Amino acid sequence: MTRCNHWLVAILGIWLGCGGDSGDARDRRANLDRYVPTPARDARSLEVAAIERIDMLFIADDSGSMKQEHEALRMQFPRIVRALVTGDIDADGEPEFAGVSDLHLGVISPDLGGLGTVGIERCEGGGDDALLQHEPQADGCAASYPSFLTYVAADNDVDRLAADFACVATLGTDGCGFEQPLEAALKALWPDGDARVDFFMLGEARSGGHGDGANAGFSRGDADGNAAPSLLIVVLLTDEDDCSAWDGGIFTPTHFLPPDDPRGQQALNLRCFLNADGLYPVERYVEGLRLLREGAEQLVMFTLIAGVPAELVTTDQLDAFDYDDPVARDAFYDVLLEDPRMQEEVDETRTPEQGANLTPSCDTGGVIAYPPRRLVQVARGFGANGIVQSLCQADYGEAVGRILERIAHRMQNPMAAPE
Repeated sequence: MTRCNHWLVAILGIWLGCGGDSGDARDRRANLDRYVPTPARDARSLEVAAIERIDMLFIADDSGSMKQEHEALRMQFPRIVRALVTGDIDADGEPEFAGVSDLHLGVISPDLGGLGTVGIERCEGGGDDALLQHEPQADGCAASYPSFLTYVAADNDVDRLAADFACVATLGTDGCGFEQPLEAALKALWPDGDARVDFFMLGEARSGGHGDGANAGFSRGDADGNAAPSLLIVVLLTDEDDCSAWDGGIFTPTHFLPPDDPRGQQALNLRCFLNADGLYPVERYVEGLRLLREGAEQLVMFTLIAGVPAELVTTDQLDAFDYDDPVARDAFYDVLLEDPRMQEEVDETRTPEQGANLTPSCDTGGVIAYPPRRLVQVARGFGANGIVQSLCQADYGEAVGRILERIAHRMQNPMAAPE
């Protein structure tokens, strides 16, 4: 047995004992179901006649490869904001739904650091810790903005709101390369007072997230006066798959691991792929995000713009089936996930100087992305409320158009089952 350097373990914040597979680690792995929240026993169904408020949370990957993608999405912000407040998604002067009079816009990064791991550049500590970001890294912007932006009809200018949000959403590209967008989204929104979800940080369990603390006021899940709960829309932009981990050893550099730890022979870029049993189950995020509107789960939407080959999610592809038909929709996801480009395989063409990595799911010359299998599975779990689009294109106009169509469908049918 490898001798344990207790002081080093304390610094690394790894609760699995010296980086190895301790009894506690085995218990966690055998009981992953406990990380998936379940409905409260006294939960009641809510009836929502009309959606009057929207809370839209963007998770913008701020790792070093995302500058071009950020710019492409920023170009779409004015269109998104105008469509939501006017209800006119195709800008033809004929609204598809009654625009909302009350809109919240917020942004977080997927950077949760390395769960206390040291020795990895840009991954020290807890990263941005799922806090709403409001200090942009762009020219021509204010130094700081409110933690989330608000639009109230007759009080705010739509164009000003879109411009301000384009600033807020400019997070730069200095984030940790171990992206944990799903865990960041759940932590940003989940209330600390609800112990059904725990979050791990620096080796200790904490009883909740920031939804009723640092990020309070953004997500409006409770009825407020005569207003129904808001429609919560989570929008995720990333060029890699999710690596939301309960096992901090995944992130530990080789020189901090015991000599007999197999992870010491693995390239850091492959750790999430090779240690999938150290990641939270995707059901944690399907159920957890939906429970943010408990009793009205129809009011949560999950939108993904990631490394899906663009040819798999074209307008023609999506128009070929009824998105509200579970059987047809499952067939679509089967084709998407079975596509050869969506398989996770080590890229054998890379040289030692380039370092190990997976084979890209798309490489346009300007955009390189990797198979987002976990993220697609989460979108699939949201049924008709899940939307998948491709990062692998220079212009996101068509992708945003499809997203707005699904939002319009939900606005027109507030209580339609999302399955």
